[in-house]
Amino acid sequence: MSTPPLLSHRLEGEPYHYRKMQAIGPVVSKIAHDINNYLTAISGFSELVMMELQKLGRPTGATEQIMAAAEQIAALTRKFQVYSRRLALKLSSIDLNQMVSQNECFFRGIVPDYIDLQMDLSPGLWPIAADPEVVQEVLQLLIRNACEAMPNGGQLLMRTANMEEQENTEGTALQEFSAAYVLLSIKDNGPGMSDEAQEHQFEPFFTTKAGHQGFGLFTVFGFIRKMKGSIRICSEKEKGTTVQILFPRDYSESSVRIE
Repeated sequence: MSTPPLLSHRLEGEPYHYRKMQAIGPVVSKIAHDINNYLTAISGFSELVMMELQKLGRPTGATEQIMAAAEQIAALTRKFQVYSRRLALKLSSIDLNQMVSQNECFFRGIVPDYIDLQMDLSPGLWPIAADPEVVQEVLQLLIRNACEAMPNGGQLLMRTANMEEQENTEGTALQEFSAAYVLLSIKDNGPGMSDEAQEHQFEPFFTTKAGHQGFGLFTVFGFIRKMKGSIRICSEKEKGTTVQILFPRDYSESSVRIE
């Protein structure tokens, strides 16, 4: 199977970009470790306060909000830890088409009525080694991003396909992978991304959206790399954005724990 032009272009900037993201990993890990230490104290003392308030018959709403916020922060630090490769993921051999089909109702539920969601799932798709919950989280985030890029409506295409990399990838971030891949792509026909946004798209805290933290694509990058995959984003102004994720074909059927 030939590689389409969108996948076969040279990745001149990828080695530098990958090294830059690798350098951030230890810093992210240290931050996540420190935050977890604070969370342990916050959660522990909140539980003690909750118990005392319950004994006294006093309202516990404020304490419950503190504990809920702590849980949300804990979920965020988990993403940090996954990115920095210090948290284990349980990988299993999965059928990506089956996973997408099983969650189709959920995905359609988060897509506004003014956006047309279409799916093009290639039959006979090869299995991949991935964490199903993480893949679902990644898809959910990418779908939401695409929808936010089309506030006036548009079309969103989710596609899967078997791919064979024909390009020599020596010296790039893909050199460790096999030649057979499973492609998962999310394409929108929104306004596209600026050159500046594309240059910084995977960096932490970078965002073009008001009120957002800028961790979305940063954590997606970490998730995909943890699963030995690669993510590429192709965008042109006024022509939309395509997010492509390449998973190496899995030749085993056993579950794998990745540290």
